[in-house]
Amino acid sequence: MVSYAVTGASRGLGLQEAAQKVASVTGGSLDVLINNGAYLDVETPALLPTALSAPENVEKVHKAFHKGVDTNVLGAIHVTNTFLPLILKGTQKKIVHISTAMGDTAWVTKAGVWGGLTYSATKAMLNLVVAKFAVELEGQGVLIFSLSPGWVDTDDFEPTPEAKAAEGYLLSLFQKYDPTVKGRITPEVSVRDQLETIGKVTTEVSGRMISQHGNENWF
Repeated sequence: MVSYAVTGASRGLGLQEAAQKVASVTGGSLDVLINNGAYLDVETPALLPTALSAPENVEKVHKAFHKGVDTNVLGAIHVTNTFLPLILKGTQKKIVHISTAMGDTAWVTKAGVWGGLTYSATKAMLNLVVAKFAVELEGQGVLIFSLSPGWVDTDDFEPTPEAKAAEGYLLSLFQKYDPTVKGRITPEVSVRDQLETIGKVTTEVSGRMISQHGNENWF
């Protein structure tokens, strides 16, 4: 049976303790590590890039970047290194970091998405970190990659009129990139597609970012 560990669900456990708990369940190995940790601030996503340096925005932009790097980049590095000894003893040796198409420069420019800069930038940093790990670990049989889950409806509350308007605006942008996009997908559909892709990927994707479909179809 394939063993999985998913990080990012806050339970107050330190990384070392979490890895020890996983090892106690799996017998000291791990097949698939999925890092789902992420930080997305709520103050800066609507700021234009040219507005980030405005006096009233500088402090919150710095805060967003610092927290974003701490979680989305450094967190990913530490998660990878902490669980790596277990992965090396596993059979599949897969490390998956949940990312976003917002961190792909080709998609951003084609879709015309200027918002969410701090989150996008830190996820782009994550994608580069993943590539660096892939180069180092290639000879040890480890497959490490970034995975975009798609445009997922993660709201657990009734959206406000402003939120609905923002979603409609994003949909109009996304449809310029892909006219077949109808809206956000459910978490269940996203997880199903992600697990299917994780199960079948090969070393050809190591170091890259792919979508939940296993390609660059981000929706």
